[in-house]
Amino acid sequence: MAIEKKLVALSVLAITIGIATVVPLAFFMTAEAQTYPKYDEPWFNINVPFAFFKADLTDGIYQDLCGLPLQVAINYNAFNSQTDARVEYLELTLYTDDLQLFKTNYFFGTVKPGNENLMDSFVFSRESWFNLSELNLHGGGRGCIYDITQMLDRGVDGLVDGFCRVHNAREDVDLINDKYGDILAVMENTQTIYLDVRRVGYVTFDGNNTVVTLPSAPVIQHIELTKNGDVFTFGDSALVSDKISYAQDHYDRITENWQWPNQQGQYYSGSIAFGW
Repeated sequence: MAIEKKLVALSVLAITIGIATVVPLAFFMTAEAQTYPKYDEPWFNINVPFAFFKADLTDGIYQDLCGLPLQVAINYNAFNSQTDARVEYLELTLYTDDLQLFKTNYFFGTVKPGNENLMDSFVFSRESWFNLSELNLHGGGRGCIYDITQMLDRGVDGLVDGFCRVHNAREDVDLINDKYGDILAVMENTQTIYLDVRRVGYVTFDGNNTVVTLPSAPVIQHIELTKNGDVFTFGDSALVSDKISYAQDHYDRITENWQWPNQQGQYYSGSIAFGW
């Protein structure tokens, strides 16, 4: 279903020069639910080539490591529609039968040649457009506007994007148990966890129109991560092992000069997210 938001002159100006954060929705005409074939098809094909999750508690320090890469390739049929640009939003949820382990959002998009500056000032957090209370683009979530020439050159193989998040915490033992005890129990007692990749929606730029599309079949991939030693994995085992080592080494390099609290009673909690 596409919801077309026809823009008055001031709204066109807002999208192109960056006033979109302060222009109220009253400047848009009433949204009309209609069928727009050129808006309803995603511009990108998405695949999760591998994934991993691990968590442990060592010497009073809790750490979890979550790798959720995305292989993104152009859908040529949709890309050839007569529109100018597209941003697509995903939701990634890692969970067990009883517990949500991690949830975040991710966006990606591209602009056709001749419209390179179209999204320079576009605000990507659009909760109300997708009927969400929160569009989590923090705590691991991120996004990218791809260079269209590079995307087309990569063809059906696309680019590997997505992210890895490392969360580290040293807190009072009771707080550790309260916050992370359920996750540590999953590591101890569960053999399989799940990842759902869901389309939240699309934003299409088409001349003076900005069209919001809510997908009719939002779940595009469901995968199972199985327990292998102290980590849950999906995909080629050698590749996953290499990526886990890369993620841990990268995290160690980022934090090697950080001044972590080192006295009993000094606590911290924080996350670092980075791309592949």
